[in-house]
Amino acid sequence: MRRLHRVAAAVAALGIATALAAVAPAQADDSAELTAVPASSSPRLASTGAAPNAEVYYRACKPGVGQPAQVRSCMYLYKDGPRFFGEAMVTDMEGGKNYSVLAVDLRIQAYADGKWQQLRGTWKTDADGWFDYRDRAYHTNWMTCSGAGQTLPLRAAATIRYKLADGTQRTTVTRYSPSARTWCP
Repeated sequence: MRRLHRVAAAVAALGIATALAAVAPAQADDSAELTAVPASSSPRLASTGAAPNAEVYYRACKPGVGQPAQVRSCMYLYKDGPRFFGEAMVTDMEGGKNYSVLAVDLRIQAYADGKWQQLRGTWKTDADGWFDYRDRAYHTNWMTCSGAGQTLPLRAAATIRYKLADGTQRTTVTRYSPSARTWCP
């Protein structure tokens, strides 16, 4: 597994230099200024849990794998050349309190013009309800982006929710995958 870290860079496109920040802002801007289009109409092959060999994935889990947790959420950005898709997973861990879990509003974001922006066409609501053990939201098709004319960092983002059965504790957080630089024509 290769992990790609955010780096400061300046990318020239159409004679205009765009500075890409080394540390991205915590909040996403869902202004949908860039466009994502399906790269293929075939369904995602990784729905069985095994990713195709050609792709690379970028994963971030909170708390990290191997650390004690009541609930763990993981974000994935799968990338195969210019193609990509995202996945969010939240799991109620054994040995603790019993939580119901929910992963919703999965989207792909690009860092351009000094802010994270949603790629149009990548929003997946995934409103299939609460689960006792694990919930996943994922894109079913590979996508590509267009409209930027430059290489941009991309990441997957999703809303993660979990609650105790008695309703005394309810948590909603936004989680992000690591970013990966991708050419967006």
